[in-house]
Amino acid sequence: MTETKRPASNIDRLLRYREVEEVTGFRRSTIYFWMSKGLFPKPLKIGRAIAWRERDIQQWMDERAEVAQ
Repeated sequence: MTETKRPASNIDRLLRYREVEEVTGFRRSTIYFWMSKGLFPKPLKIGRAIAWRERDIQQWMDERAEVAQ
């Protein structure tokens, strides 16, 4: 059995709404509210869909954790 190794990639994983809700624990209405106030990372538009870079969401959560301490 031959194993194919993938090259290291700097490509960010994109998260859709459901995944962002699961990762952050916040509902869609809260995310929209914070986006309107500039308090949440801006999503990328992909056709009619939107998604967030995983690193942007992780950075946002890390910043919130620092403020809470």
